[in-house]
Amino acid sequence: MATVSHAILMIGWPLDTPTELGEKWADNMKANALRIYQNLLAKIPDSGKFQERLVGPASTGYAGFVNPGFVSRRGNKVTDILDGRVANLRDSYEKFVRNLEHAFETVDGVTAKRFKEKVDKAKESFLEGLARRTLIFGGTKVKGRGAAALAPHWLVKDNRVMGWLREDDKVLEGGPFLVCKIPDRSAFKAALTERLVQSGVRIIKSGLSTTVIASENDQTNNLVQKFVDSILGLNPFTTGGLSRLDFILQGVRRTCTLTAKGPRPLRTESL
Repeated sequence: MATVSHAILMIGWPLDTPTELGEKWADNMKANALRIYQNLLAKIPDSGKFQERLVGPASTGYAGFVNPGFVSRRGNKVTDILDGRVANLRDSYEKFVRNLEHAFETVDGVTAKRFKEKVDKAKESFLEGLARRTLIFGGTKVKGRGAAALAPHWLVKDNRVMGWLREDDKVLEGGPFLVCKIPDRSAFKAALTERLVQSGVRIIKSGLSTTVIASENDQTNNLVQKFVDSILGLNPFTTGGLSRLDFILQGVRRTCTLTAKGPRPLRTESL
């Protein structure tokens, strides 16, 4: 019997930085500066709340990182070190208040001028840490959904995905279909979304290394194959195979390609 092509989806994989996200984040932070300051004062109005909300959790969290049998060069045991840390934190409430007042002080007629200046300086860090990494693959409302959102919805037959495709995304054949068993839909979609984001970030950090791309594609296809409903009779999902979900780098063109093939048509019943 001839092989049936069930779906060929080419998802664009841009590397451009959505700078408007950084601007929007910064504008929102600066516009709400006064409210942020007031909220901080409301949540930590005195030294008692400072100890409850900051000193206590910070001390408890720090204790978990210290070897119980540790002794410093000065002979201080863990209990001595922790007690000293608590004391330092407890006495830092006034410094905490002074720093807040300094950051949110009105300077040259500008409310919270220093806070706003720090926000502007943090924009690049925001973009570098989030927009240039995770959001390339997860997508945004501004840029549209990325591979980590489109592919999982496609493979659980969520037909809304057709309305989410961007200009660079191409459906060459077929449409969304259910690759797993119905009870596994939610678990599969969540697992694949996380895998594609992690995979994409690792590929970017590697400088688009072909070795890393191949390794990440292997892991992604292995995950998909674990969930595939055998009744579909699909060719196994493998990197570069007849059925595959691969990040592909071809010159300047970058895509996340989803192809599913098998000897018979897929089920088309409503879910």
